[in-house]
Amino acid sequence: MSVPLAADRAILRCENLVWVVPRDQSGLWTDPVPLALGDPDTLDHRAAVAALDRAGRGYRIAYASGSRSRLLAVVRSGQAVAVLTRSAVPADLRILIAASGLPPLARIGITIWIEERHASPLARAFARHAREILPAL
Repeated sequence: MSVPLAADRAILRCENLVWVVPRDQSGLWTDPVPLALGDPDTLDHRAAVAALDRAGRGYRIAYASGSRSRLLAVVRSGQAVAVLTRSAVPADLRILIAASGLPPLARIGITIWIEERHASPLARAFARHAREILPAL
């Protein structure tokens, strides 16, 4: 069985990735930029590292975890910058603007793909629901 390529899947929603810090923190970061990111194979981690590498900016992984709440705790403490989708930024954090010196991040497309013949009824129902709701968010 072959899995369809991402290009074969309908994009349900596009999201910008953004750099986030505490509301009261300065927006300027010097090298190396301290990062709080997901595990190395996650989208936020790969996008942050790729953007900083392209811009020739130094960085260090201050904290890496699969736990979003732990990552946000590190950011809230002012120890690091994180990467989130724009719609996922909590009210107590703020998005860094371009003047912060950090490079722009990727824009991502959200898709859903399940193998229909092996999917449970619950998985099919979830996929239907997500396909209906995501474009409207």
